[in-house]
Amino acid sequence: DNGQHTIYWDGRQDDGTFYTGSFNVFFDEPDPLPLHPIILVQGSLQIQNFRAQPYVIQPVLGEKVLITYSLSVPAEVTVTVKDPAGADFITLISQQMQTTGPQQAVWNGKNVGGLFPALDGAYTIEVKATDPATRLSTTRTGVVMIYR
Repeated sequence: DNGQHTIYWDGRQDDGTFYTGSFNVFFDEPDPLPLHPIILVQGSLQIQNFRAQPYVIQPVLGEKVLITYSLSVPAEVTVTVKDPAGADFITLISQQMQTTGPQQAVWNGKNVGGLFPALDGAYTIEVKATDPATRLSTTRTGVVMIYR
């Protein structure tokens, strides 16, 4: 059949490891599409313009962090804050469906129980977006310094 055919491969095997060495690619004749098919094409999922500002706060003084980002396509989003040891401190957004474009979350420096951090240090802000159709995800992280 004439026409353009595009196939993407990220170089991974079925078990997730990267393929090494040479390989050959063979194509069978594709099955014809039915009359009047519906074809859905979606762009790749990206988290863009990620920022956590200010990057130094004192929660006991009422200071907050504004987390902003933009999604290239609609996605399920989770925004988590991790303490200096890497343990989850609070989840600000949990698997919430968000539309394409600018998004934001605010963190007041407290945990889910309303308590201030026990430790000063670098807290990691993690924004994870998952494509609901393919379940492929991407993650962006940033650091905010907390002083009690």
